[in-house]
Amino acid sequence: MKNTQKWLVLLLTAVLLLNTVSVTALATGNEPPLALYVSPAAEGIITASILSTEAQAVADGRLVVTYDPSVLTYVGTEAGAAWSDPDQVNPSVNAKEGKVILAFANAAAAGEGVLFSLTFTGTGDSVIAVDGDDSYISGFETVADMTATACPSANFVDIQDAAPMIHEAVDYMVGMGYMNGMSGTHFGPNVELNRAMMVTILYRIAGSPTVEGAPAFTDVPANVFYTAPVVWATETGITTGLTASLFAPDKSLTRQELVTFLYRFAKYMEYDVTKTTDLSAYTDAGKVQPYATEAFQWAVASGVINGTSATTLSPENTTTRAQVCIMVSRLLKAQN
Repeated sequence: MKNTQKWLVLLLTAVLLLNTVSVTALATGNEPPLALYVSPAAEGIITASILSTEAQAVADGRLVVTYDPSVLTYVGTEAGAAWSDPDQVNPSVNAKEGKVILAFANAAAAGEGVLFSLTFTGTGDSVIAVDGDDSYISGFETVADMTATACPSANFVDIQDAAPMIHEAVDYMVGMGYMNGMSGTHFGPNVELNRAMMVTILYRIAGSPTVEGAPAFTDVPANVFYTAPVVWATETGITTGLTASLFAPDKSLTRQELVTFLYRFAKYMEYDVTKTTDLSAYTDAGKVQPYATEAFQWAVASGVINGTSATTLSPENTTTRAQVCIMVSRLLKAQN
């Protein structure tokens, strides 16, 4: 009987030791199950989410998030739905230029999902990272370095392989909320941009001011997406229409119409439009309509538009959505 009891005690001790080793291995194992996801920008807002990829017990910790302050501005942090009671987490946030330190204690168990969401404002491809060397979570030996990039064009399959100049310009315009995709998955970089789209872009850049009154043109109906932009553009002198009664909203925008819109818009916004250049080096300068000559002289001199070759302006060519992104972003970035 005594031998039996002795063996039972030894067996129970062995089981307890095995369980202790197992728990210790889990608690002090390599890294916590974390992931970093940065959402594409929408209207200049970027969200960086630190996720728990599996259920875990987190008593306390410190997570250090770094970013480029020349591109992004930190706004705030919220505890996510992965916590059993997010209201009790209350992270202590120490925000410095280029760094956000999240310290938390007495946290409840966390399931799969978002632990913390950090909000930034900014544009372009913005790299956000978790500095593993400067971070810790109780029960784990290390926290892995994690890096993610906010790309406003991430959802557009027709932008991913575009030339860097196009991708950057689309990122800027979409990230600032000045342009949207043709659908959730396609931007349509090679689609010709029409006159209605152009005045809408400029209207958004101007802050979508309130307008009163009806459109002056018979081909601009009430209550469509470009109604207010056309009224605003008419009132500000950015457009005079093709005729006194026709705006031609669906007409593809030509290069000379584009530079004219931009030139008038720049003057409305009180940008510097004093630069000018002679167009005589271009063999097709004679095709530039009188209304667009001054605008072309300014656009070429300021670098807003380049010739289609060293000797051609191609003023009558239509413009694509990608080309408009490039030219508008050049104009706006020059003002910063």
